[in-house]
Amino acid sequence: MLALAPDASTVYVSHVKPGRLSIIDAASGVVRSSLSLPDGAEGLAIAPDGGSVWVASHQASRISVVSAEKGTVTRSIVCPGMPFRMKFSPDGVMLAVSCPGAGALALISVASPAQVEFVDTNLLNGEPIGVQHVPTSLAFSRDGARVFAVCSGQEGSVVAIDVASRALTKRVKSTGPIADALTAGLILWSAD
Repeated sequence: MLALAPDASTVYVSHVKPGRLSIIDAASGVVRSSLSLPDGAEGLAIAPDGGSVWVASHQASRISVVSAEKGTVTRSIVCPGMPFRMKFSPDGVMLAVSCPGAGALALISVASPAQVEFVDTNLLNGEPIGVQHVPTSLAFSRDGARVFAVCSGQEGSVVAIDVASRALTKRVKSTGPIADALTAGLILWSAD
């Protein structure tokens, strides 16, 4: 995975094996540093203020918080269910994490100590949807009130999760292969 710092000065690249985070000067392409993450490195997200980089370890079910200024791990958060992709809320107070191993989406309050809450992506308004699917890519609504997730599995879909109630409230089934377009911001959802 790769991500660009909010000020566009730095590119961060996670390497699954051997478990590293490369910090690269965006203008010159020079690697400033490379941080070893023994638990592995998969998905990553940069806090909206640019102060920290959050790196998911799929294998260790852990998220490492890296100081953007120092390039060192400052916190480690246990996140069961094989954390995969991550996205910050617009205000930076919450991190959504797809956890395919749990068939759920984790919502993490980023204050210390972090609180991890799970939303089952196989329940619509509290009722089973009848098929198993797991979240992959994520996007927050502009106001941060909802999280959208592309889900794959027995039946692909895009779901909407209400952040306040921690519940999946809408689901649109795929009629064909689901394009993982959320990260590019290509999926818009009606307010009704």
